[in-house]
Amino acid sequence: MDCYASNCPFRVNESSGQHVCECVACPNRTTGTIVFTSTHTLSAKELREIGITPGRNAIYVEPATASKEERSNMIDIEKNKKEFIRIATENISCKNLNKLLAWLDRESDFYEAPASARHHLAEPGGLCQHSLNVYERLRKLLTDEYGSMKNCPHESIAIVALFHDLCKANMYKPGYRNQKTYDPEKVAAAERWQVKHDAGGDFIWETVQAYEIDEKLIYGHGEKSVFILQRFMSLSVDEATAIRYHMSSWQEGEARAAGDTFRRNPLAFFLHVADEAATFIDEVDKK
Repeated sequence: MDCYASNCPFRVNESSGQHVCECVACPNRTTGTIVFTSTHTLSAKELREIGITPGRNAIYVEPATASKEERSNMIDIEKNKKEFIRIATENISCKNLNKLLAWLDRESDFYEAPASARHHLAEPGGLCQHSLNVYERLRKLLTDEYGSMKNCPHESIAIVALFHDLCKANMYKPGYRNQKTYDPEKVAAAERWQVKHDAGGDFIWETVQAYEIDEKLIYGHGEKSVFILQRFMSLSVDEATAIRYHMSSWQEGEARAAGDTFRRNPLAFFLHVADEAATFIDEVDKK
C-alpha cells in the first residue's frame, strides 16, 4: 500500500496507509496510538480506505464532535426534507414545481445549508428547518387574525414561507472557529491542563464548525429569492413583494417601501412577522 509520505523510498509496503506510516525504515513511522475522530459513523470500508485499523493503529471515536445532548438536538435533515417536499407538493400547483424541487436537491445545498453564518440555526439543515418554522408561524398568524386562511390562498402561504430564504442556498461555505464549552461531559473527558475556569464555571476551548458567507450571486436578499424563484414559477404581486420585503427591518433604507408594502399586502406583513417569530422565539435556543 502507498504511504502518505510520497517522497519516501520505502513508501510501498504492506502496512502503511494514506495517513499512517508503519514502515520500520521510515523516519515518519507512526509509533504511538492515533485518536481518530469523525462527525459521522464510518463503515469498516471507509476506515480501511483512510488507513485506519481500530485496535491496531488507532482508537476510533464516533462521532467525537458532539456530546449526547448535542446529538439529540441535531436537526434531522432527511425528515425535514420529506416534510418540506410534502408541504410544497400538497399546496403548490405550479407545473414546474418538480423542476424547482429537483434544483434544490441536485444543484443546491438547500436541505443541508445553515440558516445563518453565526446566529439562528447556524448548523447543517438550519435553512430548511427555518423555512418550515416560518411556514408554521405564518399559518398560525393568519388563522389567529382572520379565523381561517381564506383571505390568503394556501398556495401563496406555502410559496412565500418555504421559499422566502431561497437566496441562502449555495451561499455559505464551512469553516471552523474556537469557542468555550461548559458541557460537563466534555469537560470531564478533557485533560487537566485543558480545563479553564471563569464566572460561568469550568470550561474547555473546542474547535467547532462555523460558516462563512461565500456569495456567488450578489442580488440582494429578498430580491435574490424572487429572482431564483421566478426561474421556475410566476409569482403574484403579493407573493413577490412579500418575499422581497420580509427582511425590511434589517435592510437600511427599506423602512418606507416596506411600510407601504405592508399596508397594501397583509401577506407581506405576516410573512415578516412569522420570519421574526421563528428567528427570535422558535430558534433562539439553537444559535
